[in-house]
Amino acid sequence: MWKQIVSILMDAIRLVTFTSDDKDNRRHRDC
Repeated sequence: MWKQIVSILMDAIRLVTFTSDDKDNRRHRDC
């Protein structure tokens, strides 16, 4: 059971990091 929770948390972290990276890239492109 805890393995599923860990996998979900990892996926969420990946999504957050991807979104943050996208925002940074967009800012750089705008500049």
